Amino acid sequence: MNQLIVIYEQKEKDSNSLNDFILRIKGYKYYAFPTKNSCIIWTENSVVSVRDHLNTFLKSGDKLFVSKVSAPAAWLNSVSQDTTDYIKSNLKE
Repeated sequence: MNQLIVIYEQKEKDSNSLNDFILRIKGYKYYAFPTKNSCIIWTENSVVSVRDHLNTFLKSGDKLFVSKVSAPAAWLNSVSQDTTDYIKSNLKE
């Protein structure tokens, strides 16, 4: 299974399109949001496939980065302890 980091940024703040984008991410079933503009997903899909799938909810000028990620990893001040625990438990080498 691929472990992918997704980083996204809206050019113009739009809560409706952001909500649609986040719902699209949650469709991957296995995910964690370490920050408000990033998530890690676990999927069989490739980085290109995920990028193209998520791109349908982005507007002109929005930014999207998708890459493989693996353990070890380090971070500070994740969104919650539950998110930190989930990432530590599921992020593999």
